[in-house]
Amino acid sequence: MAHEYSEEIKGLIYTEWLPRVMAGLLKGVTELPPEHREHVMMRMSRACGAMAVWALGIRPDMTFDELVKHLSDLEPPMGPRTIEKVGDVVHSSYHCSVDEKGKPICECPVVKLGMVEPFPELCSCGANMAAQYLEAVGMGPIAKTELMGSAMTTGEPFCKYVIYLKPSVFTAPGSEG
Repeated sequence: MAHEYSEEIKGLIYTEWLPRVMAGLLKGVTELPPEHREHVMMRMSRACGAMAVWALGIRPDMTFDELVKHLSDLEPPMGPRTIEKVGDVVHSSYHCSVDEKGKPICECPVVKLGMVEPFPELCSCGANMAAQYLEAVGMGPIAKTELMGSAMTTGEPFCKYVIYLKPSVFTAPGSEG
């Protein structure tokens, strides 16, 4: 016979236990070699991005222009966001909230809930999430995402990403990794 947790224990699992587990997990991730850390963060960003698509109100029936308008009209902390498409390259920016001193605030859910202090890979996670917004409206497949800047990585006042919709046609000699 299967036993159920009491409502009190379930409440503690969601409010205390899982956040502590997540904090421990992410602390461990920051100690991994870069290639393993990036792999784990990519998986996390895919899961987080699926929830962000829902939370931001992105619908599969939106056109690209509707998505751009929708994201630019979002109020903090969900937005505003700007998107510009040039060929198969999309430039996306997230204009995060700022504190009373004008310093950008990391809006990552695990940071906002106090599970972990911000670390640079979370900014790359945001680039992958921005790509999922495009995939949600049928603009995939996404070939690659890049973080171009954030408060944590480059001192930018907002998060900047580049999303490549298709693989490059040409790679210059000597530019491979």
